[in-house]
Amino acid sequence: MKLKQGQKAIVTGASTGLGVHIAEELAKKGVDLSLAARSKTNLEKVKAYLLAKYDIKIIAIPTDISKQHELETLVLETVTQFGSIDILVNNAGIENTLWFGDTTRNEINAAIDINLKGTLNLSHLVLKHMIKQNRGHIVNISSGTGYLPMAYNEVYATTKAGIIGFTKALRQSLQDQGVKVSASVVAPGFMDGSGMYENMKEQYKVVAPKILGTSEMKTLTRAFIVAIEKDKPDVIVSAGFPRLIVALSIFNQRTFEKITKLFNVSGFFRAIAESNKAKTKADRKRRSVKGNIRNLTRLLWTNKVKRRTPNGQKEYEEVKPNVQTLAQLLWEIDLEEQKAQKEESGGANPHKG
Repeated sequence: MKLKQGQKAIVTGASTGLGVHIAEELAKKGVDLSLAARSKTNLEKVKAYLLAKYDIKIIAIPTDISKQHELETLVLETVTQFGSIDILVNNAGIENTLWFGDTTRNEINAAIDINLKGTLNLSHLVLKHMIKQNRGHIVNISSGTGYLPMAYNEVYATTKAGIIGFTKALRQSLQDQGVKVSASVVAPGFMDGSGMYENMKEQYKVVAPKILGTSEMKTLTRAFIVAIEKDKPDVIVSAGFPRLIVALSIFNQRTFEKITKLFNVSGFFRAIAESNKAKTKADRKRRSVKGNIRNLTRLLWTNKVKRRTPNGQKEYEEVKPNVQTLAQLLWEIDLEEQKAQKEESGGANPHKG
């Protein structure tokens, strides 16, 4: 499908990182944009940035990709304001490099809900409109990890492999249906300049293993356009010979494992996983503190009502100091987090992931 002025596109995960680059590449082609992400503030920044450079229409719709009713609102708003949807870019996703044994069920479910179910559910909603208008293209952003699962990425790799399988099956179904709607999957490796790998470098002070290499962002954006205009089934954006490595992993996994061990690929991800484990432990502790505050506050309120009795007054006085202590602790944690976030976001531009 040839990209041209006036076409309409939804781009999820459009508030930072790869999503901003993808949105800008579509803007260069004159495509009107419906930008979706959870952060309203960041979405508005991206919208202002793009409107200052390109003569197109843009709407920004805060959306949690894991919530069905918000996906329905996103599609309804886009169709209402634009009249059609020609392109859907499922880019939203979360990544958490962590040893599977340290991952909670909530974290597993969150990754599946956002990375996989969010992609399927939004595609399901948009397909109805594309098939009705008999035109459209869906681009699902997966990852090199979807083709080459790496250590300490069990959940992430599973969701990204699922996206690849979904896209390839969907393409064949659409071809069999005889409609002018198609789908492609783009699988980035380590991208310099923005996105998850850039965050890894800054946060963990690591460098990608030589065997995997890195690619420039313009390589990804070029591949993204080619995927749509040439109707490519899949595009792997990675340094070297990614398809050869994928073939090796399929036909001789043991040899592939020996090579990754030789280049200490698992060590790269282990270092990140260990750092994430410490951070995750602190986050869980904070959530536990918040939970205790909620429970004790609820108890405090209940006992406030019962204060008229001698026992109620006694329970109230026992609970009150605990609530105050926990509230003070939570306030201190919030201050530390705000300070860290301020230091991390200082001077950031919308392309940063």
